[in-house]
Order: sequence, then C-alpha cells, then structure tokens
Amino acid sequence: MAVLGGIKFPVALTATVYGKCVEVPDGVTGQDEAGRLWDILWMFRMAARRAQGDTLFFELYVRNSNDRSDFDERNKVVLKAVCDPGDECEPVLTIMLPEED
Repeated sequence: MAVLGGIKFPVALTATVYGKCVEVPDGVTGQDEAGRLWDILWMFRMAARRAQGDTLFFELYVRNSNDRSDFDERNKVVLKAVCDPGDECEPVLTIMLPEED
C-alpha cells in the first residue's frame, strides 16, 4: 500500500500506532483498517513533501467512536516518522507516536 501512496521505502508502524490509529474499535461504523492505514500513509506523504531532516511530525484525525465530529480536536493525532536502517541496512520508515523511539 505504501508504494501506491508514492512512498519508496518500506514502512513499519509501531504496535501502539496500529492499535490506536489503524484498528477499528468495536461498534465504530463507516471505518475500515485499509482506509485508516491509507490515511496515515497519505498524510505522511503530504508532510514529507516539505520536510527536512530525518524526523518528521505530522497530524491526522482518527475517529474512534460514532460521534460524527470527525474533525474535532479530540480526534487529532500527532505521529512521528523516522528513517533508519533496516535489518540489511536498507532505509525503513517507522511511524510512531511522538513519545516512542
């Protein structure tokens, strides 16, 4: 999916980000994991276009309830992306919460 979003490197998400931003809570309607993952990758891609340095912070809205206030500040999530070497020294992007490393 990352390649479809124009991201050239492999992308990993921390378990915390996956649980908070990709998994759809029970009972929440109008959401699916593929769409939520796409939102993360797309917002990363848009932020990366103007980024400098090896750490990038970006924001998106994640709806974890059926409250239809999608763009309410309570739904805003800040994520951090870093590019580090993978197992074979290839570049890998990791998306995490700001307090994770």
